[in-house]
Amino acid sequence: MERTIRQSVSILLGYDDPDARRSAAEYLSRSDELAPVAALALALEDSNKGVRDAAFRSLLAIGGLKVARAVVEYIGDENIVTRNLVADLLCRIGKPAVPAVIPYMHDTDHDVRKFAVDILALIDPSDAVTDLVRLLDDPDINVRIAAVEALGNAKNSGVLAPLCNTYEKCPETRPSVVEALGKIGDTRAGEYLLSMFYAEVNNKQSDGLLVFMIVQALGAVGNEDALETLKRYLQSAKGKIAHAIIHAMVQIQERIDKRVYFSRDHFYQLLDALSDSDEDIAYSAAKGLERFTGDDVTKAFITTLGRSEKWDSFLYPLILERENIFYSVLELMQDPASNKRALLFLIGRMVQITIVSIFRNKNLQFDTRVVDTLFDDIVKEWEDADEETRSTIVDVLFSLDGDRAVLVLDKILNDQDPWLKIHFIEILVSISDPRTPELISKFLDDDEAVVREVAAAAVESKGLSLSDIGSE
Repeated sequence: MERTIRQSVSILLGYDDPDARRSAAEYLSRSDELAPVAALALALEDSNKGVRDAAFRSLLAIGGLKVARAVVEYIGDENIVTRNLVADLLCRIGKPAVPAVIPYMHDTDHDVRKFAVDILALIDPSDAVTDLVRLLDDPDINVRIAAVEALGNAKNSGVLAPLCNTYEKCPETRPSVVEALGKIGDTRAGEYLLSMFYAEVNNKQSDGLLVFMIVQALGAVGNEDALETLKRYLQSAKGKIAHAIIHAMVQIQERIDKRVYFSRDHFYQLLDALSDSDEDIAYSAAKGLERFTGDDVTKAFITTLGRSEKWDSFLYPLILERENIFYSVLELMQDPASNKRALLFLIGRMVQITIVSIFRNKNLQFDTRVVDTLFDDIVKEWEDADEETRSTIVDVLFSLDGDRAVLVLDKILNDQDPWLKIHFIEILVSISDPRTPELISKFLDDDEAVVREVAAAAVESKGLSLSDIGSE
């Protein structure tokens, strides 16, 4: 061992100065010999956080089974900070740490056994399946549940029978067993889950949460038999369980390459599920509702826009294919109960996309009076709108009717917000109205220098000089 390494070990273990210990811990990352690794492992219990963090980084840099074996004994430490630090380190070392952790699955302390199983579940439990199956009979319930969860992460279809035996023998493990069967993904797991579903729905003392979890798992592995069973049960289901069944049915239909289909009997359940806080459930509800005509579905789609960019990207094509889209928008704008600010933001992009669709489809029959009314309703929102909403209003107005939108310039000119003026100038640059250079020129004398500069650049972008504007 190099002299400088020996010195660093001595400093790390014997100096009072924490800065010196921290520097020594950092230096020892250069060596993977036993003594430096052991010293760094001890330093994970140092009283100084900076030293502990430095030791952690150095051990992680060295990595491998040697480090894992040096630190794994601390998963039973009384200090929770040390335990968590070591668990994090082992997880980051990854698969090389597995052989060091496996023996601790059989420790005499049930907390250590559980912690070892939890760590393996996060790393890769596939090499510890045999040991995990044995722990399904552990005297401690928390260890049994941890073993079930780890086996689910292992995704080994060979453990289906032991898991189902555990389901029967130990009711406390049932939610975890169901989740594990869903993760494993084997079609035989679907058969087990379907039998569990039958048993629970015919049990007057059934656990509603367990039924919900079985339905979720069936969505991941169920077959056509499960689809038909869920369809029958949906007739009487309500609330969250109905939402879960809808999602599971869509998952199964898509997995077996079957068209997503729900009968009219399920219409209101689909509408209700569309507003579920779980976005995956809402996706499935939207897919189920797509085949139904009617303004009620269109409005329901529109009012859910804005959940996320992913959701909006998914929903816009569905909305734009629907009939009478502008009538639905108009009704929502005129509804006093509507959140106008939210509606403007959520509808803005939809209106723009719809206008483009109208111009591309020359055969589309369209009542322009609806656009005129919608335009008027949006203008009414100007006075009470904030800066961001006003920008959206301007965008939407130009999408609806560029010529009429120009007429709102007087209000913009009187607005004191320079950034709103700049945004308006940018919009004027983007449209082809022949009056835009003259309109932009009105900002050349603005009180704000930045507005004047943007206006001058905008005029030049139109191919005109400032002298041309002045001579007109």
